[in-house]
Amino acid sequence: MTNDTRSLKAVFEEITQIGARMRLSDATLQKAKEFYKTFTTCGDKTSRGKSHRVWAAAAIYIACKSLNMARSPKELATYANCTARAVNRATRDMTALLKKAGKSAQTGVVDPREYVVRLCMAACMQGTLTSHLTSESMVFALG
Repeated sequence: MTNDTRSLKAVFEEITQIGARMRLSDATLQKAKEFYKTFTTCGDKTSRGKSHRVWAAAAIYIACKSLNMARSPKELATYANCTARAVNRATRDMTALLKKAGKSAQTGVVDPREYVVRLCMAACMQGTLTSHLTSESMVFALG
């Protein structure tokens, strides 16, 4: 097994682990793996110097953006156990190389209401908004 194959397998395992922690769909994980495989086959050795976790988080972020799913780099960094800055940099490098390869990641604009719902659900899980937020008021607020 060559180093490239071993590295690809390691990143795929990281994508699967991070995706399981985030409860992402198989389609999202498959898209992230496709983006990373395209990124590595472009010929540049730009994946060197960053951890597999950072590249896996960047690939998942690009896949989520292309599927219009609300995930922030900070959230991905938390699940991947790295910094949001590293995820942002890896995402920038990966999208630039994907564009150069002709496989542009069509990243749409995520509806801000999805972030609000996720924020409210996270606050409810921590117990800060238990009695103040009902499903009816949330639907009313989001219109």
